[in-house]
Amino acid sequence: MAEKDSGFSMLELLLTVAIIGVIAAFAVPSAINALQAYRLHSDTAAVAGFLNVARMRAASQYTPYALDLDDSVTPPTFKTERLQATVYNPLSPAAVTYSSLATPVYELGTQYASTGNTFAECLPSDASGVFPGPITADPSTCSGPFQFCFNTRGVPVQCSTGASPGSPLPNGGVALYVENTGGLTDAVTLSVGGVVQTWDWDPIASVWRSR
Repeated sequence: MAEKDSGFSMLELLLTVAIIGVIAAFAVPSAINALQAYRLHSDTAAVAGFLNVARMRAASQYTPYALDLDDSVTPPTFKTERLQATVYNPLSPAAVTYSSLATPVYELGTQYASTGNTFAECLPSDASGVFPGPITADPSTCSGPFQFCFNTRGVPVQCSTGASPGSPLPNGGVALYVENTGGLTDAVTLSVGGVVQTWDWDPIASVWRSR
């Protein structure tokens, strides 16, 4: 007797497709969320890295530097800028005012945040009034673009747009919050002493966790 041809029946194929569809329905959202979280953490780490670069360049070259962040474009951008001191009083270092060079000098190129991620300098509403690390309050203004400045010793100071240009940062330092479309929030903090840290917001425990 001749052997029956081997193969799959239509029912078996339909069952296989249905099983794959069920697995995909569970896996795809998780994969998307994981990818969004990765991009969020990557942007946060990149901003923290560029803050450290600006701080080290300011100290090593005895030249003021800044990290400029522009949230008015999509996606937001950030870049390192070399500044100049337009006002200098050796008897009052806090009176120093910094500004861009006549022809602005940006180093390391323009960096772009991931599409869908946003920058903010005031505490996001989902953080429920809990500030990360050394930060004790919001800045006086939450409007961007944002600029983080370092003096010739690599110490973070208020920029020319601040209430007291050249003076130490208020509120224990400054924070930049990075949010994605999935509702996740990260933060980068720059303390008065120049320490840069990255944080994750845990909405369940209502705490910031240092990364």
